[in-house]
Amino acid sequence: MRLKTILLGLVGLVVVIVVGLVIAVATVDPNDYRSDIQDVVKDATGRQLTLGGDLELGISLRPTIVARDVELSNAEWGTQPQMVKAKELDVQVALLPLLSGDIHIVSLTVDGAEILLETNSDGVGNWQFGAQDAGDEVATDKMLLPRIDGMAITDASITYLDGVTGEKRKVDIESVELSTDSPSGPLNIDLKATSDDEGLTVSGVAGSLDALMGDDSAPVDLSIAAYGVTMTLKGTIGAVSSTGNLDLDLDVSSDDPSKAASVVGVTLPYDGALKVAGNVKGTFQTFDLTGLSADVAGIKATGDISVDQSGDRPSVSGKLAVDEFDVSAFGGGEGESSSDSSGKVFPSDPLPVEGLQAVDADIEVTIATLKTPFMVARNVVVPIKLASGDLKMDGMTATVAGSTVSSTLDLNASTATPAMVLKMTADSLNVGQMLKDAAVTEMLSGDGDLKVDVNGTGVSIAAIMASLNGEASLLMEEGQLDTGGLELLMGGSNALIGTLITSGTNAAQLNCLAIDYVIKDGIADQKVFLIDTQFSTVVGEGKIDLGKETIDLLITPKSKDVSLSVAVPVRVGGTLALKVGGLLGATIFPPALLLSLGDLGGGDHGCVTANANTEGSGGSGSGVVDEAGQVVDDAAGAVGTAVDDIGNEIDSLFGD
Repeated sequence: MRLKTILLGLVGLVVVIVVGLVIAVATVDPNDYRSDIQDVVKDATGRQLTLGGDLELGISLRPTIVARDVELSNAEWGTQPQMVKAKELDVQVALLPLLSGDIHIVSLTVDGAEILLETNSDGVGNWQFGAQDAGDEVATDKMLLPRIDGMAITDASITYLDGVTGEKRKVDIESVELSTDSPSGPLNIDLKATSDDEGLTVSGVAGSLDALMGDDSAPVDLSIAAYGVTMTLKGTIGAVSSTGNLDLDLDVSSDDPSKAASVVGVTLPYDGALKVAGNVKGTFQTFDLTGLSADVAGIKATGDISVDQSGDRPSVSGKLAVDEFDVSAFGGGEGESSSDSSGKVFPSDPLPVEGLQAVDADIEVTIATLKTPFMVARNVVVPIKLASGDLKMDGMTATVAGSTVSSTLDLNASTATPAMVLKMTADSLNVGQMLKDAAVTEMLSGDGDLKVDVNGTGVSIAAIMASLNGEASLLMEEGQLDTGGLELLMGGSNALIGTLITSGTNAAQLNCLAIDYVIKDGIADQKVFLIDTQFSTVVGEGKIDLGKETIDLLITPKSKDVSLSVAVPVRVGGTLALKVGGLLGATIFPPALLLSLGDLGGGDHGCVTANANTEGSGGSGSGVVDEAGQVVDDAAGAVGTAVDDIGNEIDSLFGD
């Protein structure tokens, strides 16, 4: 529903009814001209005007005509017979201007009006009168526009029905007062209304009717408050009856914008205040928002945006710069539960498909500092292209712990079931520094190669994860692993500490950490899991069900020194929310799981070569497992077989 079209329709409606009534001003009994008045309205609108009560006339230099029980019929396809009902319509006109053919309305008062605005299934509005094409806007002849010094509306209501979406909304008008001293003078506006039990007020000054309806620009200084949002418009506006001519300073603020968002069917992903300011310049169809300054839940952005509404969907383009973006402001803050009310890590809330399909966009967003629960990224560049519901973010780059991370994301919501593709690569990523910057832990250090290549379909994040396919892995070497770091990687299990760290120490030299998951239909199969220190080697196998959010892993240790304690294989089971969810928050993978979702990359990695050559506990290979010597046969045999299997996987993965 375009506001300008509706306003012009209402103006046209008022004009033809008023002109019809004014015809009776010079008569002794206006009821004699009832049919003439109705014919004028019929010719102008194609609708039937019903004057249920007698017309009353007060004779003076400013005669007044009163009509009661006024009704205007609806479009043929309308949901009810009448488009407009009014208990009383009072029009006071200046008599002398009528001699020269001008209409000067001193005052117009409407009481008890009920107005129904609706569209049919094709989007055609009932305010589009006459035989015009469905897509044409209401034509208002400037020569018919009367001079109106004052207008008052009391106890009225406007109901809007969208025939396409089924949306229904009603505004109850307590009072509207419009006044001006002359046709070229400013128009004073004071409106008080309610909608959905929320107050709506408009007050201030707009330009003269002559200027607004003509091509000239007129000053505007308005304050609007509705649904907890306050907006001020100050500048100039003109050519309201045609393309519009806008040059306005805009200022919008709200302590709780969620109420206003719900009116247009949008659920905000954050809690917090909103403040937006900038200059709007252009027309109703195409305009630029320059000098934009926004503060959303404490996240500040600046930039320039262009909007084009001439196509099937609004199109937005431009550039935005964000100083610091903390994701904790969206989807839950620090200290909140990591899972929703169902105990799940991945949210099952529907993706904002309607929003993606409602607008096209070509925007580049730069973020100086991006904070997430598992990393801090700097110099982030996000190119956003959105067309017909297909969201592409190709060529995203960021600096994480001094390393460059590149990624692409495609979320195609143009079909009934959205499809997602995510790719991410990072070479020589300082994983320890990344976790330290994010204040997660300082107990793991070293560089790693990370790569993610996954895809899935679904109407929610949970559904996409349940259908996920692809591969994700991580390779680290020459780092350090503290006791706490081991617990982090093991999801809280400390049963293996005795085999990784010898007596008198709380840290071990990390020779190699290799993890690789192959994901099919939401099942992440742990093809490679290897932790090798100077004291021992740990291998693992198992699966993570991303749909059911369950873990089933078997971790098998082997000591390299007979002085170390011997640990039997440890099974890690349970749910993602229980094992790792509490560490990082609502919908973000914890480091243990995140580090597991990346591609090992290539290259000559010493620990990979060493473990790939291992032949088992009693073999003659040169791998690190052979250096362990003779320990308990059961444990050694178990880990030997596991390392042999994982060595084959690593060998296949790297082509060594």
